[in-house]
Amino acid sequence: MAVKIISPLLYRYYGQKQTARISGKTVGECLKQLTKEHAELRKLIFRQNGELQDYLYVSINKENTARESVLNRRVKDGDEIYLTVLVTGG
Repeated sequence: MAVKIISPLLYRYYGQKQTARISGKTVGECLKQLTKEHAELRKLIFRQNGELQDYLYVSINKENTARESVLNRRVKDGDEIYLTVLVTGG
């Protein structure tokens, strides 16, 4: 089962593209597979305790997701996972 992960975080690691095709049954599995392929992404996506970084927002097929349960959310072939970096400041 292949899903597409879309994020500006990937640009440097995927030949100047912002997309990657990854296999997994849940969002968490897909993101872990992504970080296995490129270990440098782990610290950008996950905190040391395995939770998502606070500055990341995840949506699936452009739909809002609950942050608390997003890693366990099931995905199916062809789904698109968007990782958006939230910017704050004044």
